Amino acid sequence: MADEQALVNFRTSTGHLTNTIRRSEPHAPKQGKFGRSSYSPSESIFECGQSKLGPASFSANHRIFKFPTMTTAQNDYSTPAPGRIRMALPEAKEKWVTQMPESQRRLLIWGQFETYLARFAKIEGLAIDEGWIEPTESLITYLWLGGSFISDKPEPGNLDFTLFLNNSTFQKIKGKPGTGWIGQEAFSRKKLRSSTEFSCITPLRVDYFPVKSVFKLGDLTQAELSYLTDRGAWDDWWQRKRNSDDRAPSRSSAASRRGYVEVTL
Repeated sequence: MADEQALVNFRTSTGHLTNTIRRSEPHAPKQGKFGRSSYSPSESIFECGQSKLGPASFSANHRIFKFPTMTTAQNDYSTPAPGRIRMALPEAKEKWVTQMPESQRRLLIWGQFETYLARFAKIEGLAIDEGWIEPTESLITYLWLGGSFISDKPEPGNLDFTLFLNNSTFQKIKGKPGTGWIGQEAFSRKKLRSSTEFSCITPLRVDYFPVKSVFKLGDLTQAELSYLTDRGAWDDWWQRKRNSDDRAPSRSSAASRRGYVEVTL
């Protein structure tokens, strides 16, 4: 319950400015930093019923958001067109969970995702209370959601996402009491898959470093160079789709063929 309560009580985020290719406008009303507090199959998430807007639309509080979709030869599922779509957490939930009320699995997966974010919120709250970090500092810079979850596939296997961990903030709390989960378990695929809480999510860590100039690579530290490399790699990867006969990444499937979602907190 403590993790779920952290979602409700934690501070409202000031947000982070990041480069985006496309943006969904307007924003839904701001909520707590990590959105809703808990998951339950019996919640009122189904009260809206089946959306009639179709897979290319997004509706929240009577506002409609539209972005292009595409279908590739890999499967018959529609996905966003290539690019990065910026959404607030409630918007992403509305689009990829609430508008697919027939999918119990999507509800289960999103519940695990929210619980996972709640762990970070709880640790941030502890760090602020103890004076290890300032209230304006955050552990998560942003999240990139990709894979089959960001499509109209009714029953995706899991939720894959890249979590950009603010290295500066993390270093301030590393080794402090009550913070070990981030370094020891939060990104361990083996431990997450074997748990009952997080078996359906796959977080992929990238350490975030603010880079002064991306065009003066000789002035950057190795950590900054690694960040730029990892960021570019995941931006490329989340826009790919395997060809129907591919079992591994290939040159023929390297072109951008789908979009992904950046979640703002």
